[in-house]
Amino acid sequence: MKRKMIAFLLLIAFSFAVCGCQGDWRYDLMGGYAITRINSKCISLVHYEEADGPGSYVIENFFVTDFCRNQRFIGVQGIPTADTFATDEELAQTERCFYLVDTMDGKIYGPYSDQQEWTAQCHAVGAEDLPAWRSTDSLGAYANGE
Repeated sequence: MKRKMIAFLLLIAFSFAVCGCQGDWRYDLMGGYAITRINSKCISLVHYEEADGPGSYVIENFFVTDFCRNQRFIGVQGIPTADTFATDEELAQTERCFYLVDTMDGKIYGPYSDQQEWTAQCHAVGAEDLPAWRSTDSLGAYANGE
């Protein structure tokens, strides 16, 4: 009976361990920047001073839905949130705001309420060569060295 109970408890612990981290990922960009998914309510642009150290949110209370980058700049678009984790109501929003991050000096431009304003800022700082937006929905398979 004890063996069955121990086996059952180990099975439960293993299930929680597997389910608890399922879907979490980190997609490294450059210069210590990464798109990080903590769970389905938090996908953020994070800067890591050390590769294995803790990171800091580049844009507080912001759920990243799409990004683009070149050798120097990172563009993100997404949803402003009231807290670190987005609510279902916030995630249902269709309007997006935009930011541009200069990875050389850490300067953050934005938020911009439409892509035209964001594009004008890109031209002003020489970031015209940013590629098309890429959805964060597609990153899980490429993150964490997979």
